[in-house]
Amino acid sequence: MKKGAMFGLDARIALAIFGALSVISGAALYSAIQDAKVTSFYTSMLEVEKAIIALKLDTGGMTQVGSGASADVNMADLIRNDTNRPGWKGPYLEGYHESLHHTYVRNKKMLVSFFNNVSSLSGCLSVSRVDGGDSYLALSHVDDSGSACHSDPDFLRKVHDKYDSDGDYNAGTLMVKTGSSTRGSLFYKISNDLK
Repeated sequence: MKKGAMFGLDARIALAIFGALSVISGAALYSAIQDAKVTSFYTSMLEVEKAIIALKLDTGGMTQVGSGASADVNMADLIRNDTNRPGWKGPYLEGYHESLHHTYVRNKKMLVSFFNNVSSLSGCLSVSRVDGGDSYLALSHVDDSGSACHSDPDFLRKVHDKYDSDGDYNAGTLMVKTGSSTRGSLFYKISNDLK
């Protein structure tokens, strides 16, 4: 009888230890997955920036649509050579396609926008413009219907906190802009030389 009771106690202790270890390893795994998503999101933005740099080096720059402060950069330049410009060696972005508006390109999960001559950012994908203003890439998740600006603001703040240590979500190189408490975009300030 004593042997059986001791075995039962040992088994329960072992099960408790294994249970605790599985909770700890599960939490670590979840944290690692979340960190990988943050890194992937930010890396996607850097890939677009590198594509813009490569296009500029090959062709001299991106085409403009419109004029003055309201001129937009044609993101389709990164994907297709509409203009048959000398030096174009694209596509510079793989897996992306054009959106209805020329300032955007998208893949199944994300929409990337380029905003030129920005004086202020007022919402998820809303900007005010002025001649000589800053240039930004904006990245946001898209939902199942394909509409943009569906990134969780808490997730965007994690991206910001990992890659921009200024502590300010509304200024600096990386900015988090929201359209509501559940939807947002990450804005990345880039050099005006990239236009």
